[in-house]
Amino acid sequence: GSEQAEEKTMERLNRIRQQFMDAVEILHMGSQEKAGDYVSHLYDFLEQNQVQQKLLNYQQQFEKEGDLSRAREYAQIYRLVMDLLDQVYELLGEEEISRQEFADILEAGFGEITVGTIPQNVDRIVVGDMERTRLKQVKVLFFLGVNDGNIPKNASKGGIISDMDREFLIESGTEMAPSPRQQMYIQRLYLYLNMTKPSEQLYLSYAKVNSEGKGIRPSYLIDTVRKLFPAMSVEYPQNRSRLEQIEGRQEGARYLAEELRE
Repeated sequence: GSEQAEEKTMERLNRIRQQFMDAVEILHMGSQEKAGDYVSHLYDFLEQNQVQQKLLNYQQQFEKEGDLSRAREYAQIYRLVMDLLDQVYELLGEEEISRQEFADILEAGFGEITVGTIPQNVDRIVVGDMERTRLKQVKVLFFLGVNDGNIPKNASKGGIISDMDREFLIESGTEMAPSPRQQMYIQRLYLYLNMTKPSEQLYLSYAKVNSEGKGIRPSYLIDTVRKLFPAMSVEYPQNRSRLEQIEGRQEGARYLAEELRE
């Protein structure tokens, strides 16, 4: 009796184990591959396991239960994940990266994903950071400080741990902060995600001097955008009319006083 029950339990566990192994076999990846190959493995995994249909089933179930908020969320998840994978493929497709680097890139991308809900505010202004602020349904985005040293951010190359030591510790299960190389890939993804968010207008702004009065250069991003859109010109604040340069109450009062004297 007890031996037969134990055998049945083992058979059931083995079936479950085999089903799991069959399902994840397609995710078998080398320790160092092109980012595009990693993405292709994930595409195949999602398709083979009918993830889109399963999410649709959940959506329909929530609709039947009257939980329309969760139904709307499940209706968007698959498209948002696929959009992220497409972006990684387009941005980093030919880059040779490790599995850990790919996992960090995906984690950063998933952290940026937000599902659309009915907005609580019709219009509002949000001031935030490129990496930590989660934005959705953005109409106009002002991207400040697009200077060399900010974009891309200067990565620290110091440290007592070599790349080989880092790989060994990661494989041993030690959680490590992203390496400078990983930070570069993650920042590139953040940059792309933020620049594609506004639905109406995107403004890129850079400074000519820093807080100490020293000259600083615009980021490579400015040249990239100008090459993509050659008809676009740079607007300089000093070339605007005096009226357009008013940026506060005190400046406005001075301008009004000067005009009244004249």
